[in-house]
Formats: sequence, C-alpha cells, structure tokens
Amino acid sequence: GADTEPLSLFFSSSSKMNTALGGEALRIPVVKSREVDNNLDGVFDSLEFSAVMPLAPGEAVLSASLFLFFELRFTKWAKAVVHSAGLLGHASPLPGKGLHVDGALDFGQTKPFPARSGFFMPYGPLLDEANMLPWTRGNASLQHFFPNLVRDIQSRNYTT
Repeated sequence: GADTEPLSLFFSSSSKMNTALGGEALRIPVVKSREVDNNLDGVFDSLEFSAVMPLAPGEAVLSASLFLFFELRFTKWAKAVVHSAGLLGHASPLPGKGLHVDGALDFGQTKPFPARSGFFMPYGPLLDEANMLPWTRGNASLQHFFPNLVRDIQSRNYTT
C-alpha cells in the first residue's frame, strides 16, 4: 500500500556478486535465455531473455534495471574478442506485471583491428573474477559503479 517502504531487490548470475551484495535484497528469479539464429547461417542473430522475480503478497514492481554482459567473438575476417555490456531500465508510477524490451546490439570502432595471428583482445573482462567488488576501488557505492561502467564502455575504441 501507500504506507509501505520502497524495497530494492538484487540478483546476479554471479554467485560471488550475490554473496557480496545479497543479504535481505537478494531474491532469486526464474531466468531463461536463448540465442536465436533466424536465418540458419550459424551466427546467432538475437538473444531472448526473461527473468521472473517472485513477489510477496502486497509487493509491486515500479522500476526494473537489467545489466547484460556480452562477449563478442569475431572469427571470420578478423579474430578478436571484445567484452561489453548493455543496461536496460524502466520506471513507472504505476505497478507493472511485465516489461518487453526489443533492441539491437551494434558494434562500433574508430580504428581497424591490428592484423596479427591469433585473437586480438583489446580489453580485459569488464568484471574481474578475482576481484568481484570493483566499486570499492575509488567508488563508494554500487549506485555509481554501473553508470561509470557504462561510461567507460562507451569511451572505448571497440565497443557496443
């Protein structure tokens, strides 16, 4: 009702992040994903993703944020691996029962890949598995970590 406190829930497919950030905010959703090859050329054309968060009686969803991490692997004309992420968010003053988002993942670059044998990996992973709390290095809160990560990704030479 109108007299209840707002509640933030959290979930990650990384058990290390769930352990670090879980606590009372951790709620495990039902997650399904599927890569789709519409034209049957052996290259995935789209990703279908759904997450259903269980709600307790009286709880309602007014906003949702989703951070998806991608590894793009180029193998045909250039051999490269690029890590990237996408941030989706929606908020409404009215409770919702579902949200459908349709988008495109585009690759952008300002300089060509260097011509070398083997795979070119211009950047390391976005989240270092050895240190799953990167927001503690210079950022005091998780609220600043994700927007800063998006800014850093967008400033790269090779990005989505």
